[in-house]
Amino acid sequence: MFPTVLSLVGMSLPADRIIDGVDLAPVIFSAVPETARGGHDCIFFYKHPESQAGPAGAALLTSLSAVRCGDFKVYYLIDSDMSTPLPAGIKSGLQSLEVPVIFDVSKDWSEEHPLDKTSTQYAQAKGEAAKARVAHLQTIGWNINQMGELVACSRLHTT
Repeated sequence: MFPTVLSLVGMSLPADRIIDGVDLAPVIFSAVPETARGGHDCIFFYKHPESQAGPAGAALLTSLSAVRCGDFKVYYLIDSDMSTPLPAGIKSGLQSLEVPVIFDVSKDWSEEHPLDKTSTQYAQAKGEAAKARVAHLQTIGWNINQMGELVACSRLHTT
């Protein structure tokens, strides 16, 4: 939200810190938001606690567990705590970068039918997600622990 609010009031993003967000104004104010450019091209799904171990932890498959690019969701890790049953032949746990489990969520929103690993669609989705994953991991940096700062701040004001 922060980049969007700054854009709406005509201000630039601060350059002295990492900003985790994008300007969504082009999507919000588009007459056809489905085709507007803006927002994220891919969404990255992390699993705790490795994701809090900085860039090296974030790169682990046990941390960056899935990527959603367009109509496809690519799983590198399937959580064993999932409440929904897994499709036949799919087991929970670590998958791999080479052979992830991929769903076309535009046609299979409940993720019951993974793509055939020999299909062209699978290869294209896997390639797009792999490029996005590499590019994303290059943008990761350390930032302050905002929850820790909030706790420290609230302790100062209550004493």
